[in-house]
Amino acid sequence: MVIEMKGVVQIILGLAFLVLVLLALTYPSWLLATIKLIQGGIVLLLALAGVVLLLIGLSDLKSNS
Repeated sequence: MVIEMKGVVQIILGLAFLVLVLLALTYPSWLLATIKLIQGGIVLLLALAGVVLLLIGLSDLKSNS
């Protein structure tokens, strides 16, 4: 019973958060700030992926030698 209620609470909270996000994005300034945050996040994600791939490549070269 407790496990079932925990799942229901999680679903309700998840839906409430999604509704709040959609309401917040109706304000133009919040929408622009969100877009800028996502664009910045993409740049950081690409930089981190590049570093990880570089380290994996170096590790493979070292292990093959």
